Amino acid sequence: HDVEDTGGGGLRIGFRINRWAELEFGADFYQMTVNARDHNDERQDIGRVRLYPFYSELRIDVTNIDPAIPWPWAWCRPMIIGGAGLSVRDLRKEIDDPVEVKGRRAGVIVRGGAAIEFGTVESRVTFGVEWMYTWVAADLHISDPSGKLPSKVNLDYWTIGAYVVIRF
Repeated sequence: HDVEDTGGGGLRIGFRINRWAELEFGADFYQMTVNARDHNDERQDIGRVRLYPFYSELRIDVTNIDPAIPWPWAWCRPMIIGGAGLSVRDLRKEIDDPVEVKGRRAGVIVRGGAAIEFGTVESRVTFGVEWMYTWVAADLHISDPSGKLPSKVNLDYWTIGAYVVIRF
């Protein structure tokens, strides 16, 4: 609720380990405006933040784990996703002094989520939709002598995205 004007994108490359598991390596870019509400419930513009997450993740196709369990739609495959990596943060502070915004520029990220992929396992091109939660260790810490602003802005985020897979 403290973040607005968010946009971003990314690129991944993956390798199929077996019929039901894929290992992916990815990099994303997100840009956002960070606000904080003071004690009078007024928004204070903290600044523009750019996040550069680099990660690896394991995607498990739950429909193909056990061939003895029938799945009625071979073209619609739910997936469970988990991974970890590193995120680099860049902040352009826009709030006036004496407020100081600190925090680690880089930190660990942990990702988890789910996806639905449309296309069979053998398909060369598939389409998917995913929901991901990313925990970010490099949060913003605000030092405000007046005590009006919160002491921390959490940069954890949810993403909902569409993707296209091209297999070679």
